[in-house]
Amino acid sequence: MLFKAKLSSFGMDIIVSRQLDDIRTKQVRFPRSKRRRIRKKWRRNLNNWKTYRVPVGYMVGGTLVVNDLRMDELHKEMYSYNKIASEIRRD
Repeated sequence: MLFKAKLSSFGMDIIVSRQLDDIRTKQVRFPRSKRRRIRKKWRRNLNNWKTYRVPVGYMVGGTLVVNDLRMDELHKEMYSYNKIASEIRRD
C-alpha cells in the first residue's frame, strides 16, 4: 500500500508505505525460577514472546516517508496542534 499526502501547513510531502514496517519481538513471560536451564526452556517456547510493529519515519530531502503507525501519530499531533492554535486565535 502506497499513499501520498501533502501537509500544507508545513509545506512537505508525506508518503505512507507498509514496506517500512519494523517488526520486533520481545519476551513477555518469564519463569519464577532464576535457574539457567529453566530460563533456556522458556526462551524456546514461542508462547512467551510477543510480536509488535514499531512506528518508523524517515526524512528524505523535503519528503517524509512513514509507515501507517507513524502517520496515525502525526494525525494526532496535527489535531492537537490545530486545536491549540484555534484556541489561541480566539483569545
